[in-house]
Amino acid sequence: MPVTENAIQDVFRLVARMFDLVDEQLADAVNVLMNGSEELALQVRKLDKEVDSLELAIDGECERILGTGSLQGSIVCKAIAAMRMTADLERMGDQCKNVATGAIRLQDFASWRSDTCIVEMADAVRIMVRATRDALADGNRLAARKVMALDLRVDRAYRELIADIIRLCEANPDKARSMIHLASIGKSLERIADNAKSVAKSVVYSVEGTDIRHLAWQQS
Repeated sequence: MPVTENAIQDVFRLVARMFDLVDEQLADAVNVLMNGSEELALQVRKLDKEVDSLELAIDGECERILGTGSLQGSIVCKAIAAMRMTADLERMGDQCKNVATGAIRLQDFASWRSDTCIVEMADAVRIMVRATRDALADGNRLAARKVMALDLRVDRAYRELIADIIRLCEANPDKARSMIHLASIGKSLERIADNAKSVAKSVVYSVEGTDIRHLAWQQS
């Protein structure tokens, strides 16, 4: 096997490690949302530093591979896809940090869980992120394409959450500050789903060399 093939496989092992850390961040951030644990919020921030370090390491290795020249087209696609994935994963990590930080500022967690669809939205995002991780691990372009449809479920949940927040603001104007934090958390979750969709598109690119970033999910 050519050295470059070994190198690109090593890169994708690092990408998988980065994805595992982001998935752990998301799980911890959602738990902070459920119980307000400041200890877990600190863990989310700690993991974010590891995610950032991996982004730099992966980008550096991809730049080295691409700089060797005279590469097979498939290797070039994989290196470019890896760099795109790490950019999206880094953003996902940042959004997980935002969820945890916003959750610490919330009060009356039981009320928000029962009066809004925030739990359902968080669950939908976790399902989407896990599906993307599985598609990457298996190099499954068809599974990656199916991830894009899951984003519609997250978008619907986000719209429902905003409607819930508006309703609660009208009934409880004194709790507007907490509701602003809740809306911010919802937006961060929605962005995590968007970035997961982008990673799924990069999985497709890494496997078949087809760039579907700007196609609607029905067309991709």
